[in-house]
Amino acid sequence: MLFTTQGILVRTTDFSESSLIAKIYTRKWGMQSFILKGVKSKRSSIKTAFLQPLSFLDMVVQYRGNRDLQIIREARPAFVINTIPYEVQKSSIAMFATELIYKTVKEEEANEALFSFLHSFIQYLDAASAGLGNLPLYFMVEMSRFLGFFPQEEGGENAMYFRLEEGIFSREGGTEDSIIAPPASQYLRQLMDLEMEDPDILKIPVAVRHELMQKMIYYYRLHSDNFHGLRSYEILREVMRK
Repeated sequence: MLFTTQGILVRTTDFSESSLIAKIYTRKWGMQSFILKGVKSKRSSIKTAFLQPLSFLDMVVQYRGNRDLQIIREARPAFVINTIPYEVQKSSIAMFATELIYKTVKEEEANEALFSFLHSFIQYLDAASAGLGNLPLYFMVEMSRFLGFFPQEEGGENAMYFRLEEGIFSREGGTEDSIIAPPASQYLRQLMDLEMEDPDILKIPVAVRHELMQKMIYYYRLHSDNFHGLRSYEILREVMRK
């Protein structure tokens, strides 16, 4: 049966000389795998230029709930991405975001709040003209909200340490690898309260930003099943230094 839905492209892999497998986060069914038959052929109505990381698509799909692999019949951009593929910082952030989504979002069911957040993130990233340094951190913090382990405030304003295993701010410290300590913990607290347009209001020193990113990756390892890190972060780190 044919359905229409929107989707956010997360990853593509070669299936054959002419076809691709695409991992797409859909509005109707959450994360799904699709085959795009003949998409690499010159005669295909679906252009591979549409299939960039974080591409936002309108799709007509053949969907059956008992299949591991669904079929895309038609796909076109729901809006045109103008800058992400062509600006190094933005494309690096997109690669980082898609890897995080791919490794953490497994649910094959609709989540309108998460879908809307990702939609807004793509639009913001594409339109932004400056101030992207803290955006990957903001994205990690916000994604933890949808994944069920958003940092919790339980110790009041004097709770200066973020305990990674418990996911809470505390007045008590701990070993270096078990906590986020000041000043990084205070930047984390501020990131939790910001809107998407605001992260670069924070002037986080580069060294502290790197420390906080490493701690957040470890936090994900503790709380997200089968999460072992993000290869794209090292590339992102080098790009964002410039």
